[in-house]
Amino acid sequence: MAKLGAPKPVPAKFRGVWDFIDGTCARESDLRIEVGTNSVQFYESIGAVNGFEQPDENTVILNLSLEGEGERWEERFRLSLVDGGKFLEASEQSGYGTGQAMRRKRCS
Repeated sequence: MAKLGAPKPVPAKFRGVWDFIDGTCARESDLRIEVGTNSVQFYESIGAVNGFEQPDENTVILNLSLEGEGERWEERFRLSLVDGGKFLEASEQSGYGTGQAMRRKRCS
């Protein structure tokens, strides 16, 4: 997988806790993600941002060094804000997942 540009802080408008549309936003929700300044926390893994690209103001593509359940791997993850930032569409871009965007709501 080709590396994206040097890591940068994830822009503030993408940061926060997001969960599937029908999710509870509870920490144990398996589709909940928490986007931080330099990392993305998933249900059973955490990814440190080691590459960054921003094709437009509402989309970032992150290279993540992930670890969880005793394993480590690299993944490219696309985050797009839709409906004025009300929703986040997240999709895995590096061939491990389906590549289909999953819409998530912002949790309070």
